Amino acid sequence: MIDLFIIHSGTDSDYILEKVVPTLVNTEGDKKGHTNALLLGTEEYKEKYAIAKNNINNPDNFEVRITGNNWKKEAKSFLKRARAVLVIVGKDTYEKKDSVGFEIKYAHDHGKLILLHKTSPEIKLPDFLMEKDKFTGKTKGIAREQSLEQIRERIDNFDIGFYNIFSDDKYRNSPLDKDQIGRVMEQYKMYQKTSEDLVARRQSVSSFYISVNSALVAAYGMILGLVEYPNNIFVTLFMTLMGIILDISWIKILESYGALNSAKMKVISMLERELPICLYDTEWAVMSDKLNKKKYVSFTDSEKRIPKIFLCIYCLMLLISIVSVVAYFV
Repeated sequence: MIDLFIIHSGTDSDYILEKVVPTLVNTEGDKKGHTNALLLGTEEYKEKYAIAKNNINNPDNFEVRITGNNWKKEAKSFLKRARAVLVIVGKDTYEKKDSVGFEIKYAHDHGKLILLHKTSPEIKLPDFLMEKDKFTGKTKGIAREQSLEQIRERIDNFDIGFYNIFSDDKYRNSPLDKDQIGRVMEQYKMYQKTSEDLVARRQSVSSFYISVNSALVAAYGMILGLVEYPNNIFVTLFMTLMGIILDISWIKILESYGALNSAKMKVISMLERELPICLYDTEWAVMSDKLNKKKYVSFTDSEKRIPKIFLCIYCLMLLISIVSVVAYFV
């Protein structure tokens, strides 16, 4: 269930109530809605809001809060809790810069997902809905303009993310034929192999770092036997610092591999939606049933335990070395 806050100028209430809300909130049959939509309105439109609920098969998923002079405080409260923000751009949106602009800026500053929809194609985006791209330096909208159907799909896929996996919209908007499915299967096999290769590379990296840590500990033991006090303290200090830097690097690499593998699993899941069966999604469902209420520990988290153990040992040795150095000079 996604909590959606709708930002509007006020004069677009008919469009919102007749088209926007039914499209985003209604579901087939008696299914529970995927969206909780909320907007702030004035007393003037109270009757319209009540009538609008008759067009919604899940009226509990839509709410209008009548605002007073303290609307900014209410808007902030709802924007903080919202997971996504829908900006309805109408003909008079620019004139409502002080109110609409304030809500959009607050949502943008707090990292909320912002969705843009224009009530009419010819309407231009106001200046306060534009920003400069930090990479290209070009000015563009703070979010991509979308139809209500696209926004609904984006919300339905909120948790896994919404990405266009097709190279051309002609494939996206029509069912794939047998030949196209065959090509998807070939790409699926190749992409699946890259995921398996990634796991193998990650295991190789872990093996390398384990070997380096083992060699470091062995070298430390040999050197320590040849060096007398107080030089052995400084050797310990140097070795532990090397070990700490090494293990922090190891943890960072494992996190990067974990993030990349997670992204690959999402892409594979999207590919499987175009195929007759969904192996990975089914595997995850079976895993969930097997685990029941037990917490699932990912491979990345499990692998990070080894460098963390080494890190704790090195930190303890570093602390002992520092205490020894202080005691020596005092």
